[in-house]
Amino acid sequence: MRPAPPPTAPRHRPGSRLSLAVVLAALLGTLGVVAAPTADAAARVTLTATQSATTVDRGGKVTLKVAYRQGTKPITCCSVRLQSKTTGGWKNVRTVKPKNGKASVVVNPKVTTRYRFVTMSGNTRSATRTVTVRSAIAVTASRPTVTSGQASTITATHRAQGRLVAKGVVQLQHRTTAGWVTLSRAAVTSGKATFTVKPATTTSYRVTTTGLGVRSKTVKVTVSALLGGTPQDGNQPPTSTTPKAPAASFTVSGSGYGHGIGMSQYGAYRMAQEGRTAAEILSHYYTGAKVTTATTPEEVAVQVFGASDAATTTFSVSTGSWRLRSGEGTTLRTGDKSSPVTLKVVDGRPVAVVGGTTYPSASWTGDRSVLRLHWTGTRYYSATGAQAVASLSGTHGTYRHGRMTVRVINGHLNIVNELLLNTEYLYGLGEMPSSWTPAALQAQVIAGRNYASTAAAKARSATCDCHVYDDTRSQNFTGWKKESEGTNAQWGKRWTAAVDATVTSSTSAQVLTAGGTLVNAYYFSSSGGRTANSEDVWSATVSYLKSVPDTYSLAATGNSMRAWTRTLTQAKAQSIFGVKDIVSVAVTATYSSGQMKTLTATTTNGTKVSVTQKADRLRSLLSLPASWVTSIAPG
Repeated sequence: MRPAPPPTAPRHRPGSRLSLAVVLAALLGTLGVVAAPTADAAARVTLTATQSATTVDRGGKVTLKVAYRQGTKPITCCSVRLQSKTTGGWKNVRTVKPKNGKASVVVNPKVTTRYRFVTMSGNTRSATRTVTVRSAIAVTASRPTVTSGQASTITATHRAQGRLVAKGVVQLQHRTTAGWVTLSRAAVTSGKATFTVKPATTTSYRVTTTGLGVRSKTVKVTVSALLGGTPQDGNQPPTSTTPKAPAASFTVSGSGYGHGIGMSQYGAYRMAQEGRTAAEILSHYYTGAKVTTATTPEEVAVQVFGASDAATTTFSVSTGSWRLRSGEGTTLRTGDKSSPVTLKVVDGRPVAVVGGTTYPSASWTGDRSVLRLHWTGTRYYSATGAQAVASLSGTHGTYRHGRMTVRVINGHLNIVNELLLNTEYLYGLGEMPSSWTPAALQAQVIAGRNYASTAAAKARSATCDCHVYDDTRSQNFTGWKKESEGTNAQWGKRWTAAVDATVTSSTSAQVLTAGGTLVNAYYFSSSGGRTANSEDVWSATVSYLKSVPDTYSLAATGNSMRAWTRTLTQAKAQSIFGVKDIVSVAVTATYSSGQMKTLTATTTNGTKVSVTQKADRLRSLLSLPASWVTSIAPG
């Protein structure tokens, strides 16, 4: 490598073009003339752009500034152009001539826009500057002043980044002494949504997205009451000598179905339709959680017949054969579909009656505390014969997999099906329509596995000899009915394929964890636009069970619980609030999810009584499908 020249050595040969340009520029500078910059100039020509704000409301003003320099010296001889990016490319907005190398342009974009400055030749460009037009809701009232009971239409215009929102849902709220209370929801079509209000007193309104992320400014509707021709204070209710009569009933309007914690199933369905993966769906609904492959319990015990069922049940198979065994493994009897087994309690012990004969017999000296039933085609009974499907009268499932363990608990017959958790149990989980998008099905599988794994990692409950129940106390398990859904099991095969896609082995599969710990993956059907914090519905605060936006649930195809109404009788309202002659009931405070927090009743004499409870408790008190209530009107 050649050594570098000493610091005093000339870097350009005398007479070169670059050297001449430098000399010429120096001469012109001496004479007070600034030459146009050239590509051959020793110092680089730059355009540096800055902006006064990065985010504005639609039409808000932003100042874009540019510094035009050659090296450190300002350039004043030449104009520059401000350009904006459009779908067709860069478009000239304005041409300005810098003064002392600086210029500024004020813009008021209606949508989020990218800008840049360029020289007239286009050879030099500044960095791109983006002005984001924030999402906003503008509201107007058709009648800012009304008489009591007169209607006014609140019109909301919803824009996202300056553009009208094509579809969505917004909610109308009014201000009370307890804060902002949601009155109703409306669909957004081409950016517009309307609400009709009939205020009795001067009221302030606002419109928000269902998750409260975007809120309009307040619009006031003033009530002007005229009595005897004298204008009254609009902040006072009209005077009347006739008290209002108590309502016979109230119509409660709301949205959603279920407790609201964790994954919304209809929301998962919509997210899957939009192309989200099972992992993306689950990470949205369970804050800070992620899908990973981990070790799981191998088996889970599912109670399929218990204390709340009849005193006896009949076991039978569709084809193939069965065998009855004692607790220590002795075969007491075998049979086929022509020989059903009646199971009942005798002298505090389980017995089986087949063809008039009782097993175990009176002379039996072995273990009488437990009986077990196996059928062909399961891992417990490999006898020659067709694959059998077992049934128990009085249950809501049928069973291709597992074995039945029969005991007596607290005097009641108790039957548990023992299954492989990762496959046999999940094959029969009837919690989501099998026709839904595969990613939604896989999200449901993983959530269901988490729930069952959490339970199966503990000892069986003494009250049921089980880890989980087969109904909504745990998860809805229907066994072969789920697995065989549709003609030639076309839907069942979709569901089992979703299960198989998440399994590595009988003790390893995809689960959802947070901080390295298995998530207790609660889920429900649909929400009113936002899920709930666990502490707002029940009691415990759980880091991954936080309120998140759930507009997906409201937008999901086929969600019949997007909006519903129920009736609250006067008698029921009186039992809740402890007062008589109730004129009105209102939601006067909500949780961050939009679910009810406080209900207030007003009586004929003006007495107000409020009840504040956890969201699920209020749902139970009012016998509602969910706690997202939009209005309560006298029926």
